[in-house]
Amino acid sequence: MRWLEKRAILLLVLLTMVIAVANTAFGAPIGTGPISIVGSENGTENKTAETLTAQAGNVTNINIDSKTITDYWTGFYGDVTGTISLENTAGNVFYNWSLATPSGEVYATRGSSVTWASVNCSPAARAEAEDTAVGMTQADTDSVNKTFYRGGNHSAFSIGGGTTFTADMCDYRTNAYDSTGAQITNFDQIMLNDSTSAVYTTIIQDEQAGFDAGNYDFELLVPSTISGETYYFYVEITT
Repeated sequence: MRWLEKRAILLLVLLTMVIAVANTAFGAPIGTGPISIVGSENGTENKTAETLTAQAGNVTNINIDSKTITDYWTGFYGDVTGTISLENTAGNVFYNWSLATPSGEVYATRGSSVTWASVNCSPAARAEAEDTAVGMTQADTDSVNKTFYRGGNHSAFSIGGGTTFTADMCDYRTNAYDSTGAQITNFDQIMLNDSTSAVYTTIIQDEQAGFDAGNYDFELLVPSTISGETYYFYVEITT
């Protein structure tokens, strides 16, 4: 199948989350709960060779515009819905509160667990390790280092009401595109790091115009490999 050949798979993801709240304040990001894959597709390369007539004695000036689909990146995008729920261990709901316009962050990491208290901005060594992990080098045009390093802006946010990241605090950042192309206003992409893994982060923004002119709450860019990578998704909803 095509997705086995190229790894620029775009997944339309609807994240449905239930946040269980007892008598404590919001803590670290939690698992997303069920994720519904609405659709998945990838771009196409030019497969048909163009023809030109080569005439002896002539020199011909031509321009070639070629598009190659990346071998190393995957995009996730979609909507975030959820509730704040008061319930027992059996899932019986005592009361819940729907979140009409949730805000917060979506996180994705290949690490099976995250030490949220130690999460901070990624250093250069983490970006280099990510390039190596997915088979890229620092010289590749679409390397992790070249994609994220001072590539855009990011808004201020915090994790679990604890660690605070001021605007543009992290060096490794960029912005996913909207329908006009490159932009620096929405769909912040921030590369964070705990002691063992990169944590790819985007800030939730309600119903923003996305890369294909659809309205989404988030877009998230992560590196991958030809055989695919397992990412663990977390979310933090703030009210």
